[in-house]
Amino acid sequence: MNVENIKRVRDHIAGLPAERFNMDCWAVGAGQTFPFQLGAEAFLSDCGTCGCIGGWTNAVFREGVLYSQHAAAKRLGLNEETADALFFPDQAITGSYDTITIPEAVAVLDHLIETGEVDWSVAGEVS
Repeated sequence: MNVENIKRVRDHIAGLPAERFNMDCWAVGAGQTFPFQLGAEAFLSDCGTCGCIGGWTNAVFREGVLYSQHAAAKRLGLNEETADALFFPDQAITGSYDTITIPEAVAVLDHLIETGEVDWSVAGEVS
């Protein structure tokens, strides 16, 4: 697990406007549909793009294809099981992906940093 990279992604997501974070889309530009390729520089600009934890990870680290789970997992130093749990939360716990908020995602990332485990139930503790 790469704690420094996870903190970098957490801090980036924490600073986003709410409309630029959506766990239901990996990396989607305004007016675009998935899948498509959008360069990291465009994604990081203020162009109306939104993304999930994985999409923002790839953007922050300037990965070539923003919807690559493998690249995001590698940057965060996560094994496949942990990456799956982070990028694709159990909807029985979280409800719909598109209702997950930035503070909830940040809480999950903080828990991952502290414990090494992904636990989306901590999102429910965010008010």
